Amino acid sequence: MSKLAKIFAVVLVIAVALMTYVFAIEPYLKNIDTDGTVIVIGFDIYSDSECTNLLTVINWNEVHTNQHYVFEAYAKNTGNKPLTLTMTVSSMTPIEASSVLTPSWNNEGLILSPDEVQLIEFYLDVADVADITFQSFQYTMTIFGVE
Repeated sequence: MSKLAKIFAVVLVIAVALMTYVFAIEPYLKNIDTDGTVIVIGFDIYSDSECTNLLTVINWNEVHTNQHYVFEAYAKNTGNKPLTLTMTVSSMTPIEASSVLTPSWNNEGLILSPDEVQLIEFYLDVADVADITFQSFQYTMTIFGVE
């Protein structure tokens, strides 16, 4: 293992320990950014039904007003305990995007058993507005798998 990989592993372990401390009930956590990496603890989200390609980004490409977009993915519980999934959305940028864009999903409260794979859908609804004043956007969807 290279020195950089060892440093990354140590940083990841520290980050995981901090998350466990902050979320006292020890949830499993996954962040999906429109422009970033995925942190995986206890379950994974894949872009394919065979669960071979980890989902690292959701790219909505060009969006238009008064439209509903769907992105399909697959959640797999890689742990040994059932998890109940819930999602929050944060860090919408630019700030004016939050009045135009509504991200959501179809699996709130889903119970994912060990080794179970479920199709999940992420949604993006764009409001019917006369003019969108921003050229790009980003937000974070945090998916918690709580025992």
